[in-house]
Amino acid sequence: MVYKARTIAYVMSLIAGCALPAGASAQEYIACVNEQNPRQAQRVCLQFLNSGKAGEAMKLTISEKLTWAALQQRDYSTSLLWSEKAIAARPSASTYYLAGQALAGLHKFDEAVKMYDAAIKIAPKYVLAFHKRGEAYLELDDKGRAREDFETALSFDAGYKPSRIALMRLNQKN
Repeated sequence: MVYKARTIAYVMSLIAGCALPAGASAQEYIACVNEQNPRQAQRVCLQFLNSGKAGEAMKLTISEKLTWAALQQRDYSTSLLWSEKAIAARPSASTYYLAGQALAGLHKFDEAVKMYDAAIKIAPKYVLAFHKRGEAYLELDDKGRAREDFETALSFDAGYKPSRIALMRLNQKN
């Protein structure tokens, strides 16, 4: 039997001691679980994912949310594992972006660039992926490509402050 995302997320939120109403969205439940008790959330989610009861959409939702939670805790190895599960469930621009974030956190910038490339291939106007790929290029000392990515990010969102600041810093160094 495949359970609905909201039902499973609600049960997970109860386990973690969250006080959300039964009508909240699955994302709200998962965010609450991550905030209240991230270690317990990871254990429960892993058990659930391995039980075979989760549908593909739920696998993706859980994996993406736990990837973000691990990134916020600066646990890049765990984040990479969760992002790989998300990519296996359903490759998307956001799942590749999350994998790039984890790899960059592990200082694997060449591999991070490949993940950002995959995200951009799926979503050609993904501002965050262009910006983060630019940061990875800076770490690889490829200022030309970094500049191109920051400029591309700004071409899609002229108000995106991180890329504007990164370009200003690049210009000051030259």
